[in-house]
Amino acid sequence: MNKNILYIGGFNFVTENASSIRVIENARFLKQLGYNCVVMGKTECNLVKYYKDIKLINIQTSNNRDIDFSTNCISVISEIESFATPPIVIAYNYPTIAFYKLQKYCKNNNIVLIPDITEWHGIDGRISILKILRYILNNYKMRHLNKKCKNIILATDHLSNLYGKSNQLILPFVTIDKTGPTSFKSNNMRRFIFAGTLGENFSKDRLDILIKAFAKLNAKQFEVHIVGPSKQELFSSCIAKDLKMLSEKIKIYGRVPNRKVKHIMKSTDFVIFARNVKRITKVGYPTKVFEAFKMGIPVITNRTSNLDKHIINNKNGFLIKELNVDKFVEVLEKAIDMPSTDLKKMKEECVLNNPFYYKNHEENIIKFFKNLQI
Repeated sequence: MNKNILYIGGFNFVTENASSIRVIENARFLKQLGYNCVVMGKTECNLVKYYKDIKLINIQTSNNRDIDFSTNCISVISEIESFATPPIVIAYNYPTIAFYKLQKYCKNNNIVLIPDITEWHGIDGRISILKILRYILNNYKMRHLNKKCKNIILATDHLSNLYGKSNQLILPFVTIDKTGPTSFKSNNMRRFIFAGTLGENFSKDRLDILIKAFAKLNAKQFEVHIVGPSKQELFSSCIAKDLKMLSEKIKIYGRVPNRKVKHIMKSTDFVIFARNVKRITKVGYPTKVFEAFKMGIPVITNRTSNLDKHIINNKNGFLIKELNVDKFVEVLEKAIDMPSTDLKKMKEECVLNNPFYYKNHEENIIKFFKNLQI
């Protein structure tokens, strides 16, 4: 069995974006299973470096790096050919043109190419020629190129039927670390954290719904930590009035490094977010849920993705069926009034039965690689 894996994509290890978190954790898991996993992503320089004991190589080769990454796979092919035995190639949300070229190369050289699919974007915000072009190319990859691959990794089961004939692995996130809260402070002040991006008119994260819900609970005792959006962005939006009402209970950090986000999260009781139910939220899996479970922090959100498989109401968080203010008010009030003993149990449940712990996925991933089709 081939034990060499080359994991490629546009994940950025400099900023520690969501994709880099997923890929590095997957690579660590694969290494634990005995695979030699090398990762090619966006790093600070062209030198080989190691991150969490995983070998990282820069995927960008030219001065015009974004175009280079999107349209050619020269550096990837060069790395493939450096292996004594050609590796299995896992391509994370790889750009269409580069993926098309790589797919042809892999087919001609009997190399297994596995798409790792965690997103399917539409057109967000104002329409432009560039956005339309990206949309057309992405749809071509999702509906045609990916179907030519006999093995596919998916973040959720939403696309299982589309790629029904392939050997599939459903892998939202995975970790080999057994972590959790360092301490638990028993008090009546409930602390919530929202960490995300709004998109145009709250098209990505529906912070507007959350803030309006908190505004209805203003008489209660709580804190809301908002990470990502700037003060200017928030106070020029439709929730400015509600934010002013909640000014003593809200702290806005703006955009901060991922390390600081985690530091803020550790002092909170609940991770909260809300999203519209649409294709992109069905195909992808929220990184913030994965990180919350690792820290032993319950999540409050509405039902999207495969969250209903992992978040159990009143046990390790709260999952709301309908996306509206009143439903969030109901659940947030319950969280605010929750006795400290119950909250402690909920946090412990997140740690003790973390759905992303590798033992919960080991059997499926071993079966997936055992059944690889060439």
